[in-house]
Amino acid sequence: MLIEGGSAELRLSAARFIAQSLLCVGSGAHPCGVCPSCVKCEALSHPDMREYGDISSDAAFKVEACRAVRSDCFVLPNDGDKKVYILKEVQNMNDSGENALLKIFEEPPSY
Repeated sequence: MLIEGGSAELRLSAARFIAQSLLCVGSGAHPCGVCPSCVKCEALSHPDMREYGDISSDAAFKVEACRAVRSDCFVLPNDGDKKVYILKEVQNMNDSGENALLKIFEEPPSY
């Protein structure tokens, strides 16, 4: 999912909310805000929610971050049945970064 428009902080806040909604294990509306998964997401300590990149600069999105995503995505989730990756300011990614992520889209993980 791509989030466009608004400030970088607003996009990051929206991405975190969506990630928390996807990882929530509570009953009722998601995110519930009280289940263990939501508490971890709000503390930015959920093992299945990862953030890469920097919203405070216009520097290129680092290829090392793309390689880290590529390596990690083939490892099963820790707490649930999915993982969420937030790639901040991904519009600053260069061709090397794009190529590093291409394998994930061509051959996604089985979970």
